Amino acid sequence: MKRPDDRLLPVLPAAAQALVWPGVPLLRGEVPSGAHLLAAALAALLVAGALTLRRERPVAALAATAASIALVAGALPTGATAVLGTVGPAVALHAVAARRDGWTAVLSAATLALWQAIWMVSLHGLGERDGLDLALTAVLYAASCGWGMRGRRLRLAAAAAATRLHRTESERDRLPAVERRRMERELHDVSAHHLTAVVVSAGVAEGLRDKRPELRAEALALAVSSGREVTAALGAVPEPVDAAADSAEPYERVIALLDGIRRLGQPVVHKLVELPGGAASEAAFGIVREALTNAVRHAPGAATEVSCRPEQGGHVLVVRNGAPPEDSTSAGQLGGGRGRAFLAGRAQEVGGTVRGGPT
Repeated sequence: MKRPDDRLLPVLPAAAQALVWPGVPLLRGEVPSGAHLLAAALAALLVAGALTLRRERPVAALAATAASIALVAGALPTGATAVLGTVGPAVALHAVAARRDGWTAVLSAATLALWQAIWMVSLHGLGERDGLDLALTAVLYAASCGWGMRGRRLRLAAAAAATRLHRTESERDRLPAVERRRMERELHDVSAHHLTAVVVSAGVAEGLRDKRPELRAEALALAVSSGREVTAALGAVPEPVDAAADSAEPYERVIALLDGIRRLGQPVVHKLVELPGGAASEAAFGIVREALTNAVRHAPGAATEVSCRPEQGGHVLVVRNGAPPEDSTSAGQLGGGRGRAFLAGRAQEVGGTVRGGPT
């Protein structure tokens, strides 16, 4: 919100006062004395100088304005500071209400009104019109204070709206990148897992061609099925499937995964005391899948154990494998060698860490 240019506002009370006094007496042919004119000019300069501080130090500007009027008003005729002594403090009070909290604004307004009443009564006494003048002055101060408080609320609301808009724009730019990273990670996990299954199954089928021809067809069928799953996963990348569509419980999904790994010839046992729920369950499943895929790829035939237990408000998930048999053959490097980075990314999303190494 663009702030209006009010740099000339400090001189407006002085200009208005000059029109009332000495302007009106001069029109009637009454020429004020030089001492009175000098005192009036001094008061105008003091008030204008105090009002220039209203943005940085509004309370101090209000006190300085009231004190400047009181300093010279006693030496001037009645009415010589009428406008300057009411409009000047009202402008300073508006600044207090616009830049300080509501309690400070109300306390300043009440203090100013009380000071104005004491000052007027002590200076000129209490006449017939003084009650009306005091009431009008109080109304002016109340209006100035209320207007300033309204401006403060509007400014704070505009700042809050700007902050929300900035946050929304940041999220708009960030969320597509987050979704791309999620899809990339999911594609890596799924494709690496199933392509490993294809390689291992094809190798088993080739090895059983002469020894166990009746199992060769089963191994080839498993390789074909895994290849189709990879194709389906790749086809889902442009339009990701809603994660809520998978209604299986975390324990059931992990058990099904372990069964699939066993069909690849990898002996796997589990000790699943408790699996995490919510968003962490998806991360846990992805970590188990990636770790088992790595075990099949780099340590085929090795005894593998999957365990998960609660600990200190979270869960400890461990996938450990032994040394592979001497006659086993590694499935090679599939997936680009970024599995550990993806594992770390999944764990970090749910506030966890990944520790690992050869076993």
